[in-house]
Amino acid sequence: ENQPTGNNDCYGSHWDERLFYTESMSAVYNDGSSLVSPLTLALLEDSGWYRADYSKADLSPFGHGAGCEFVNNDCIVNGEIPYYSRGNFCNAINKESLCDPTHRRKAFCDLVDISTVDNLDPAPSHFQYFNDPQLRPRYFTRADYCPLPNVNELWCADPARYGSKSSLFTLGEIFSADSRCFETDSTFSICLESYCNHDTNALEVYIGDTTVKCDSDFQVKSIPSSNIKITCPRLSQACPDMFCPADCAGRGVCVYNSSAVCTEGTCRYRAACSCFDKNDTTALCTETNILDTKVSHDSETSTLYAILIIGGAVVGLVMLFFAWKWKKEKDRE
Repeated sequence: ENQPTGNNDCYGSHWDERLFYTESMSAVYNDGSSLVSPLTLALLEDSGWYRADYSKADLSPFGHGAGCEFVNNDCIVNGEIPYYSRGNFCNAINKESLCDPTHRRKAFCDLVDISTVDNLDPAPSHFQYFNDPQLRPRYFTRADYCPLPNVNELWCADPARYGSKSSLFTLGEIFSADSRCFETDSTFSICLESYCNHDTNALEVYIGDTTVKCDSDFQVKSIPSSNIKITCPRLSQACPDMFCPADCAGRGVCVYNSSAVCTEGTCRYRAACSCFDKNDTTALCTETNILDTKVSHDSETSTLYAILIIGGAVVGLVMLFFAWKWKKEKDRE
């Protein structure tokens, strides 16, 4: 599904924000979370004019690994965030700092009671997810009126903040290129340095001299020497490249729970590409051939297409000339 940018645009211009919020080809540019994904490269490749290098793609974290329910079901159900929507949508009215879907930025939830503001109408009935029809996003409605944590964003990797000590410095907050946003059991979120360890299939979080390991979704971990707890993100969103690089580049299917990784007596399962060519054992399925593009690139076919295009242009110009001449004769009459 795709959508236009404005009322006068044609459908077909962009990916749908409800499903592809962090894609570069979604309708609204979002600085810091607009990625060129394997899906976008596949679209260009399917046009017949391109051969994509999927190793250059960035996996879009939005909804990544959340399953078919994320696509088929409502983002919010009776005002509550279902499991498949966690880390993507929100239901808090600007009361607490959350993390955006990339987990690279702090943000507040774009949700408002329209009885407290001017010039806002209720969401269309088929886009109402709360028992109270007065609740809806205030600013961003293109994601089918699903509320997103995208208000007053604060980038954890903001170079202007490198080395600065925030009010949460004593809890280990650091702004750096390796920092990610983590939600807490308090009213704030926090930026902590972290690393996606592909060998252990875990997200390692560095808090002072302590390393906290997130090896499954939404684990709750304590910040040392404090009574504050952080919630681990959905790993397939925080570390999308740990789960089927480039989404198998259109040459295979991403199979979750394909193999076990066992550490300290606990086994976690990871995803891997099942290539269409069963003899292809590469992580990206790079040895699997793809279908020939629609436009052949050999010289004879290219010449034929050039002749057809030029011929069509000439015929069009001739027809325009006779139409102009006919109109001129009619005006004289």
